[in-house]
Amino acid sequence: TASEGRDLRFFFARWPGSASVTAVCVTREGGGFLSNAHAGAHMRAFTPPESLTAESARVFSCSGLDYGTVDWLFADPEGSSFSACELNSCPGFEELERATGLDAAGAIVATLVAILGKEPS
Repeated sequence: TASEGRDLRFFFARWPGSASVTAVCVTREGGGFLSNAHAGAHMRAFTPPESLTAESARVFSCSGLDYGTVDWLFADPEGSSFSACELNSCPGFEELERATGLDAAGAIVATLVAILGKEPS
């Protein structure tokens, strides 16, 4: 299939008290059928079409989640058409952190500490 071993993943975060939503898009690419990090796939930054970004934001906004991903399969070999794959409420951070050099989990904890106004116990 056109998406075998690759897909797109939009990471979203909406912080309590904020109307804005932050999004990062990556392509996940593996050597076999799966594109999951645990199956050996790697992520890299991807600039998606504006229409796909808007649709991903719409899906995420309807989900009610504060953090999650919206995933898309490639519907054609050229990467110009996409099919919905899944909404994920608990994606992992390991490959995202490796690909971006960011401490995503640490940023979430720091934000929660700031919101709660106390150190975690």
